[in-house]
This record gives sequence, C-alpha cells and structure tokens, in this order.
Amino acid sequence: MVLLLERFSPDYVYSCPSSIQQGSEEYMQENDPVWRFVQKNLQKDVDSLVEFVELRRLPWSYKEYGSKPKLADFKKGLMRVLGTDCKEEKRWQGHKYKGVFVGFKVIHQQTEAPDCDGEI
Repeated sequence: MVLLLERFSPDYVYSCPSSIQQGSEEYMQENDPVWRFVQKNLQKDVDSLVEFVELRRLPWSYKEYGSKPKLADFKKGLMRVLGTDCKEEKRWQGHKYKGVFVGFKVIHQQTEAPDCDGEI
C-alpha cells in the first residue's frame, strides 16, 4: 500500500503511527542491558559528574549482553543511552577527573566490578 501511495502520490510521506513508534522504543529499551543499568544505577543531576571507573565498579552482569562485552563497548553504550560524551579530562570544583559523564550521579554505591574484557 505504501509503495502504491509513494508511486502515484509523490507528496505522500509515510510516518510510523506514534503508538507503534512508542511501543518499539519501549521494547528496545527493555531489552537493552545498558539502558537497564543506567535506569538502575544513575540519575540526572546537573551539579554532579560520575567517572567511568566508578561505573565499572557497579554491579553489572555481562550475561545480560548475551556475551562478554569489551569495556569500550560498554562505554559506547553508556554514551548512547546517556546522550552525552565521556569527557577524557574534566576540571570540576578544583579537581581533575578522567573519563567522566557530566550531569549524572550514582544512585547505588556497590563493590563488585562488572565482568568485562579490555582496557579503556
């Protein structure tokens, strides 16, 4: 149907219904282990920052990924979900930090490191 409309009505532009779009986004978020990690462990706070090293120490299972991810992939996933870059160096309140996400803080402090391969 869409193909016919596009062919015979050049002004027609297909857009996915909002209910389907919303359902798809919810499904993708629920099945994204990094998104679940962020929902469980972080919250927005414009006056805070969190170091990647600190996030690595939070409880997180590679089993949610289906395979053992590299730390670089975990970092990329965090940047995607948080919608911000990981700053390599940041001066904040008189201290110098490395590998930070600005505007977020940790909800839960924990002891275990996630089971990931690689170095950042």
